[in-house]
Amino acid sequence: SVVKLYWLVMLQAQLQEKNLIEDKQLSLDLHKMIKKSDNEAASRILDRITDTQSGSNLNIKELELWLNKRKQTSRFFFDAGYEDLNISQKTFPIPYLNLYSPQGRELQMRENKDKPIRNKITTKQTSRLMYEIVKRQAVSSDKSSKMLDLLAIDATTRIKSRVNKDPNIFNTVRGFFSQSLPDNIYFAAKAGWTSESRGETAYIATADQKTEYILTIFAEDRSYAQDWNIFPEMSQLVFDNMKARNNLNKNI
Repeated sequence: SVVKLYWLVMLQAQLQEKNLIEDKQLSLDLHKMIKKSDNEAASRILDRITDTQSGSNLNIKELELWLNKRKQTSRFFFDAGYEDLNISQKTFPIPYLNLYSPQGRELQMRENKDKPIRNKITTKQTSRLMYEIVKRQAVSSDKSSKMLDLLAIDATTRIKSRVNKDPNIFNTVRGFFSQSLPDNIYFAAKAGWTSESRGETAYIATADQKTEYILTIFAEDRSYAQDWNIFPEMSQLVFDNMKARNNLNKNI
């Protein structure tokens, strides 16, 4: 689900260029995609920014045209110097389409069933994208600020979510970076979780901004997916060391 951060940026670029108009449905989907990591909302947004739709199998010519549209997501970032990424695949399940796994043209674009083409992003690329948002360099200063507001998780939400174990809600705090961090920090992030992986990218800053950094970790293994302590522990370790380093520099 961290890939949704990329779709957020591309959407804002299209709104900036007035290729899309932010209507009520789009605003709702944007909020749900980032705040709740909702796959249905993300599906509709990916359809909007690429002018494509999921559906049954296509013939070779139709598939080529459809793929060209869908792959403009990756080309958008290639033009900005991002290399060797793929952000064209939807995230599943998508209940409103009755797609609980890739089917039809979504499966066709994966090509090889044994070694399917899947989304591909790195921690370095994702950290760069978060940095550009934080520094108001993504799309425009105004659009970057809007994106950062969407990614921010306030202290009240973090406090409540730490103890929320509702399995029907994707909790972006419990089991992730902010669970172990102080309440009075600034925290903005996009997390992702599947039965086989856990990932997150986050911008963290103390109230005085003397300690600020971006942390991105992708853990591709079932053991990480099932471990609800490892990400908070790693986050706490990084936070403590960043603060200690800054205090040392101050004393020097």
